[in-house]
Amino acid sequence: MDNKKLRTALFLHIVLVVLEMIDTNYAYAKDGLGMLIYYTEDSNLLCLIVSALFTLVMLPIIFKGQTSGFVSTFLMRNYRKGGEEKVTIPTLLLVLRYVTSCCLLVTFLVVIFVLGPTDGYREMLLDGMHLINHVGAPLLSLYSFLCLETEPRQKLPMWAPLCAVAATIVYAIPVLILNIAKLYVGPYPFLHVYEQPVYMTVFWIFAIIGGNVLIARLVQMVYNRRIRK
Repeated sequence: MDNKKLRTALFLHIVLVVLEMIDTNYAYAKDGLGMLIYYTEDSNLLCLIVSALFTLVMLPIIFKGQTSGFVSTFLMRNYRKGGEEKVTIPTLLLVLRYVTSCCLLVTFLVVIFVLGPTDGYREMLLDGMHLINHVGAPLLSLYSFLCLETEPRQKLPMWAPLCAVAATIVYAIPVLILNIAKLYVGPYPFLHVYEQPVYMTVFWIFAIIGGNVLIARLVQMVYNRRIRK
């Protein structure tokens, strides 16, 4: 199997790790653990973890034992079949990559269609670390997932979209409760439950979660269609 695509994906994940470390360091220096209140930072932190995991797991697999050490030996033993290395992305890692790409895409689209028109595209796309966490990381992650990580020809499981939507719901529920309990306001305008009619809050809940469902299903369809080709 030609591993050029996976090697390029590996390089992009190393780039993502570096970029996300810069973004995470900036966000932590600014807000401490308060950075976790932002969906943007949560999705980018997830990207940092998953891209680091992708690099750790795929490096010895892609280079077919050219690396050395316990991790390399263990992984190559588990990815041999019929005396030959079987280059593939483990299912759990594939799903994590999918969830990460979907969460980052939600961030990107919310900026483009919701925050950009109200707060200004220049501020939302270029100020601070936004060029990384609002634009660079989402697009790099999506490109790698849909264009480079399809080489193993492994379909996403049917239940994968549930994981992508669950990630957003896990974030949304506690933040919404904090707003309703008046313990926190925001961090996004559509979460200001006491500054808008109830029907607008309900609208935004269905819009964000419904949009997440559509994004998750669309990314799954595109990925599975590409591997069939």
